[in-house]
Amino acid sequence: MTRTTNDLLRQEARCGIRLRSRGVNTIPHEKKSYEPATCGHCGGEGCIYCNKTGTVLVTAPKRACRHCEGVGCIYCGFTGWAEPKGKYD
Repeated sequence: MTRTTNDLLRQEARCGIRLRSRGVNTIPHEKKSYEPATCGHCGGEGCIYCNKTGTVLVTAPKRACRHCEGVGCIYCGFTGWAEPKGKYD
């Protein structure tokens, strides 16, 4: 069963919970803004995780990854930043 945005909004209203704070984008056309950050894996020297540029685009405001505290892990794509821009974003 696929949940639509309207289903999520109804659930939010019925339960009194804030889905936006859980990371659910309730507005499908809302654009994220990105800002450049130094790649945490290579320290700006260039590597495969930053396409050899030394920087990655991350969701503004930039925050260190909560799983690895900026060291690099599978959750941040080894960049050290929370919510890096994906290949198809």
